[in-house]
Amino acid sequence: MRNFSLLLLLSACGPPTSQTDGPIATDLGEDLSVALQDLATADADVIMFSRSGVFNVIDSITRADGGPPESSHATAQFDDGLDAGACTITRVGACEIRLCPAVGVNADSGVITVGGGAQPATLSYAGGNYSFASFAGLNWPVGGAIPVSATGATVPAWSVTLHMPDTATMTAPPASTTTVSRGSDLAFAWTGGTQLVAVVVASFDNTAPAITCRFPAGAGSGTVPASVLAVLPTGSGYMTANVVDHQVVTVGGWNIAAVAAVPALDALGTHYTVNVTIN
Repeated sequence: MRNFSLLLLLSACGPPTSQTDGPIATDLGEDLSVALQDLATADADVIMFSRSGVFNVIDSITRADGGPPESSHATAQFDDGLDAGACTITRVGACEIRLCPAVGVNADSGVITVGGGAQPATLSYAGGNYSFASFAGLNWPVGGAIPVSATGATVPAWSVTLHMPDTATMTAPPASTTTVSRGSDLAFAWTGGTQLVAVVVASFDNTAPAITCRFPAGAGSGTVPASVLAVLPTGSGYMTANVVDHQVVTVGGWNIAAVAAVPALDALGTHYTVNVTIN
């Protein structure tokens, strides 16, 4: 779902646009390896893990005339990549650079229940995948508490309470932007929003690393450093933004990203997603 690029920006593990877009390769080339090593030996933290999950609660809003109908969704996936190898997250300030080997088995965390909405949601595991919940209209109100709990199975039981954020309007870079330079800092700006504004800058090449940066919404701006952008390959890519409550639950060796999110909007009131050339 490239039109709502939540997963990288929000996840503990997974490619930048979808859990099912394909594996992220580990053969990265000398230049990228050197760049990551430089970051790791400077001001970055490096975290490795093999078992990860992503739970998303999404209010897909629009404020554009004739835009798509508003809707809400809840999704979950748990990747048991123990045999495939560890994922690596390199943290640099507010940003994360994520690399993973081949995707592992989608594991069972039992029945997941989601409250706090106009209608409750239940996600069940069957046939190697989780069901998803979908609602016409916005199911979870802005600022409302969203209790989430999983009964546990291969992935142990876990619980978390999220809060649905309010959206922001992105003012920079403009949606007319056509290029991103790896040699220069990339400054974002916005108005409104609550909790965190999460921006993604990524290549359409799924063998490339994924960059997500999360900034306090109240700051109104945030910058992706050139040192982070340098790990991206040249070529076609995109940048996008969402407003999120992002929490990480660690249980029984599993690293689970739990996220409540709404899309950040452009000046026309649609989801801020810009296709660019990375050079």
